[in-house]
Amino acid sequence: MFSTSIRFSADCVDDHVWLGDLEAAENTFMLDKLNITHILTILDYKPVYNKDDKRIRLYIEAEDIGSYDLLSSFETCYHFIENAVQNNHNILIHCQAGISRSATIVAMYFMKKYTLTHEEAIEKLSNKRCYHMVCPNNGFQSQLQLYHQMNYAVDKTHELYKDFQSERLRTNYGLEKSDKITKTEKEIIDDTDRFPIKSEEKTLETEEVEYQCKTCQHKLFTRNDLFYHQQGRGKSDWSTKPLELDETICDKQVFTYYTDWMIDVFDSNVGDIHCISCQTKLGEYSLDGKKCECGHWVMPAFHFDQNQIERHNEMNHNHVEKS
Repeated sequence: MFSTSIRFSADCVDDHVWLGDLEAAENTFMLDKLNITHILTILDYKPVYNKDDKRIRLYIEAEDIGSYDLLSSFETCYHFIENAVQNNHNILIHCQAGISRSATIVAMYFMKKYTLTHEEAIEKLSNKRCYHMVCPNNGFQSQLQLYHQMNYAVDKTHELYKDFQSERLRTNYGLEKSDKITKTEKEIIDDTDRFPIKSEEKTLETEEVEYQCKTCQHKLFTRNDLFYHQQGRGKSDWSTKPLELDETICDKQVFTYYTDWMIDVFDSNVGDIHCISCQTKLGEYSLDGKKCECGHWVMPAFHFDQNQIERHNEMNHNHVEKS
């Protein structure tokens, strides 16, 4: 729904930069009157625009929850804002209420432009938007603080960034590196070699097993990191019918738990897993889950291509012929 009201629920907070809410973004009359040509939207859904809309837009998907990764979008947002400002274009930055998500982005812009801490940026923004609340949620404020600690750059190689992503994944999905094999999994392993990499040899049970990149032999994970699941059967549309399970442990595909090195390959909720040594594609991940060939839904899913990894004995590589 677009408005022609002369009331505008946005404030000019810096040269060419406006901060507001969804109502402001839909007020075409005032957008035209103020010559706002660029709009940066931060919402958990993408709005529908008029077909004749000529404004330049950037949409960032984000929920207003503290564990949501808004940090990874900071650089994209900054460059979009800065490009508009440098070309003397007016830009509106908005979310639903103009309080948390969009305020976080404008605070980030202030921090980098004026070399401020996140507290100083939020205070400056609050003074500019005196009739409206400015209150990024606690999680977003922590991300702003991290942005300051990384010297106003999103450095995905920085240890603080890796710690942030690790903690976020653990919080959202309960992902913890498995240091010990559970009793059930130990019984599975002792009973039979279920790991589905085709091999003519069987490693001695008393020796630790590791899995390497087939291209460069870089160590990826050990047997302790394997994610075992019961074989699923039934309707392929898992979302509309409860999954039926049998007692058979699936040996069709290779899934692992989250391991610390994987943080280097994350870019979004879905993507490819590459070897951090040689960059060979090893598989794919989906934090929303992936269906195994057996029909079982694994969530979150860290899936490795059997053709791209090799199994080795970690201690001395002694093998016995498979009977």
